[in-house]
Amino acid sequence: MDRHGSGGLVTDEQWERLTASAMTRRFARGEALLRQGEVGGGVHLMLNGRAKVVSVRIDGSCVPLAFRTRGEMLGEVDAGVVAAAWAGASAGGTEAGRALWSWFDVLSQRRTDSETSRMLLRAAMVNERFLLALKRNLRRWRHAHTRRAPVLEALHRALSKDEEDR
Repeated sequence: MDRHGSGGLVTDEQWERLTASAMTRRFARGEALLRQGEVGGGVHLMLNGRAKVVSVRIDGSCVPLAFRTRGEMLGEVDAGVVAAAWAGASAGGTEAGRALWSWFDVLSQRRTDSETSRMLLRAAMVNERFLLALKRNLRRWRHAHTRRAPVLEALHRALSKDEEDR
């Protein structure tokens, strides 16, 4: 299946596992999935249909921002969850660096993906071990690849700036 956005970061096998273990919920046309400013209950996997993402102005009017369709994810993953998953995987002996390289490979194909980059940076700020692994693996990925990827270069600059600020 062709997936975009955050949904494009997972393999077909991973997508199948996610959807198999997820609770299915249908929304009526026009029904809100998430509301601006409210804490969500997780991530929505778009199996069918499409959703309009809007920003609500102070006067109540809506400004369309994007559309999400089948194969995409909606919502925000908590950085603490990512950091905890990383800590658990690395403590259990899982080669978590491979997962980062997979993310880097996908991100390298994109011109922009600030959503994923921000999530990785927030997770790195929550967990020092994740921060070190992210820096180490990104440095190795950049060394192994001759072409520069805008998204990864921006992530590298953000991680370097964080190091300078410390």
